[in-house]
Amino acid sequence: MSKQHYRADIDGLRAIAVLIVVLFHAKLGCPGGYIGVDVFFVISGFLITTLILTDLEKGTFSLVGFWERRARRIVPALITVTIVTLIGGWFLLFPDDFRNLGASAMAQAGFAANVFFWRETGYFKAPAEEKPLLHTWSLAVEEQFYLVVPLTLFLCYKSKLLNTRQRLLLLAALAGIASFALSCYGVANRRTGTFYLLPTRSWELLCGCMLAIFPPTWFVRKRLLNEVLSYVGMAGIIVPAFLYDRQTPFPGFAALPPCLGTALIVYSNSHSRSEVGRATSLGEVLSLRPVVFVGLISYSLYLWHWPMFAYSRYWFPYSQSMAYRMGVVFVALILAVVSWRYVESPFRKRVVCGSRPAVLKFAVAGLATVFVLGIASRLLSDAEFRIPQQAQLYAAGKQDMAFINELSVRDVSSNRLVPLGETNTTGEPALLVWGDSHAMAILPAFDALAKQFRIKGVAVTRSATAPVYTGYPFNPGKGLKGDVARKFGRSVLDYVELHKIQQVVLVAYWSGYCEPQSDTDESRALAGNVDALVQGLVETVVMLQNKGATVWILEEVPRHRVPVPRILAWCSMWGVDADQFAAKVDDSVVRSNFTTVAHAALSEAGAKWVSVAPLLLTPDGKHYRMSDGTDALYRDRGHLSVKGALFVAGGLSVIFDNLSSVGGKGAQQR
Repeated sequence: MSKQHYRADIDGLRAIAVLIVVLFHAKLGCPGGYIGVDVFFVISGFLITTLILTDLEKGTFSLVGFWERRARRIVPALITVTIVTLIGGWFLLFPDDFRNLGASAMAQAGFAANVFFWRETGYFKAPAEEKPLLHTWSLAVEEQFYLVVPLTLFLCYKSKLLNTRQRLLLLAALAGIASFALSCYGVANRRTGTFYLLPTRSWELLCGCMLAIFPPTWFVRKRLLNEVLSYVGMAGIIVPAFLYDRQTPFPGFAALPPCLGTALIVYSNSHSRSEVGRATSLGEVLSLRPVVFVGLISYSLYLWHWPMFAYSRYWFPYSQSMAYRMGVVFVALILAVVSWRYVESPFRKRVVCGSRPAVLKFAVAGLATVFVLGIASRLLSDAEFRIPQQAQLYAAGKQDMAFINELSVRDVSSNRLVPLGETNTTGEPALLVWGDSHAMAILPAFDALAKQFRIKGVAVTRSATAPVYTGYPFNPGKGLKGDVARKFGRSVLDYVELHKIQQVVLVAYWSGYCEPQSDTDESRALAGNVDALVQGLVETVVMLQNKGATVWILEEVPRHRVPVPRILAWCSMWGVDADQFAAKVDDSVVRSNFTTVAHAALSEAGAKWVSVAPLLLTPDGKHYRMSDGTDALYRDRGHLSVKGALFVAGGLSVIFDNLSSVGGKGAQQR
C-alpha cells in the first residue's frame, strides 16, 4: 500500500476541530463546538478516499491492507481508553450506571456504539453528559463507513461503467444528496436517530470523499481565489461554533456550513504547494508546528477528555468553577500526549505489532477483551464488595418508577387512559389526573388512595407537556407542540365531558415551563412569559368547570440541586451528611414568579390548591427530605420515586375526602 502525501494543514484543521469540541464539553465559551465532529467526518472521508483511490490507480489496493491501516490508527488508543474507563467505572459508578457502561463497551467492541446510544436516549434515561463512552458514537459512524466505502470503491473501480473519477463523483454526489435529504427530514421528525446513525451522517463523510475524487484539473490554481476560499471555509467552522447551541436543530441544514467550510479549506490547499508554490496563508498558519502537534494528539485528546468530564459530572453534578473545568482539560491534554507517544505512535510506526497478522490479531483480541469486560461489568455491577448494600439501596431509587405512560391523542380519544384505583368495576371514573412526567411520578399515591377510598380513576400523562387545553406554546424537552398539543388538550376536555368526571387534578413541573431552555433571546422571552402559562391554565380550569368537574392544582414538589439517589449513596458510603445537598425551604420556591402570579389567578377562577411539600420537611424545618432513612424519595432531582410518592400520599387525601363527600365512592355504579 502506498504512502499518502502528508498534509500538515489537515493536522492543523484537526487541532481546530478537537479544540472546539473540548471547549464545548468543558463549557468554556464555545456553545456550538460539537460541530468539530463534523469537521472530523469531512477530513476522514477525504483522507480515506484519497488513500484508496491512489492505491486502486496503482494496482496496490487490498481490503485487508486498508483495514490493517485503520486498525493501527484507531484500535490501540481506543482499547486503552475503554479499559481504563471500565476500571474507573468499577470504583466510581453505581450499579445501574456501571451496567450501562458495560453495555456501551460491548456495543463499541462491535462497532455499534452509535446504535446503542441512539436506543439509550430518552426522557427517563440517564443524562447524556454522564455516560463515559458516549463520544465513541462518532467513531462507530466512521467504522461503519470504513466497512462500506472501500468495498464500494473497489467494486466500482473494477466496473467498466464506474471506473472514472467523473462517474465515481456522480455516484458519490447522488449518495450524498440522498443522505442529506434524509438528514434534513430526520432533524424535523426523528432528531435523535438522525444525530447518531450513519445513513443521516454519511453525507458529511461523502463531502470529503467527493473532494478526494475530484480530478486534479478541477482544482483552482489562482492563489487569490484560494485565499478567499480558505477564509470563507474557516468562517463556516468558527461562526457556527460560537453561534450554535444545544437547541440548534442538528445535523441537517445546520451542518452544511462546517462541512462545506472544512471542504473549502482542504480544497483551497490541496494543490497549492506544487502548483502555486506555497499554501494559502491560512494553510501556513494551520501548518505551524504547535498547531500541528495538537492535531497529532487530537485523536487521543478526543478519546480521553470525555470520560474525565463524564465522571467529573457524575460525582460533582452541581456547578463546577471555570478553574476546575480548565484543570480537567489540562489533565486530558497530558493524558493525550502520553497516549499519542506511547500507545498510538508505536503501533503506527510498526514498533509494536510490526506485521499485518500481528496487528490484526491484536485488534481482534483487544476488542474481544473489551467485549468480555463489558459482560463482566454487567454481571458484577451489583456486587456488594464493590458498593455497600445501603448505598445500593439508595442508588436503586433511580429506577424506582411506575406509571410511565406517554399517551397520544388517539389513546385519549379511544379511552385508552391509565387506570387508577378500583379498576375491576363497571361505570365511569370519578377522578382524572392530567399532567406531565411529574404527574407520572406521583400517580402511585393517587392509585393507592383510590384503592383505599374505593374510587375508580384514570390518568392522562405526557412528558414535558403542560396540562393546558390550548397547548402551552413553550414545551421543554420532548413535549407535544403546536396543533398536536392543542388536539391532545381538547381530547382530554372531551373525555371529561363525555364521562362526567367529578374531580380533575392538574400536575406538572410548573416552573419548568417558565425557565429558559437555551441562551437564545427567543428562549428567554418565552421563559419570561409566565402570564401566558397562567392564562392558559385559567382557561383550562374554566373549561373543566363548565363541564362539571372540580379542578385541583398540585403545587410542584420541591426540587433538589443534585440527583438524589446518587448523592444519598455517596453520602452513605463516605459518612457525609446529605442534608447539605438538600433543597432548603427558603430556596425551594420556583425560580420564576409563577407561583405568585398563578395562585391568585387560579384560585379566583375556582381551582383548589393542594401541596405535599409540608410532608417532605425535615424535623428541623430547614430542608426538604431526600430519603426516609432507607430509600430515596426521589429518582432524580425533582421526580418522586414510587416510595416518595407513597410517602406523601397523605397530602392528597383531601381530594378523596372531597370525592367521598359528593358521592364519588359510588361513582362506579352510575
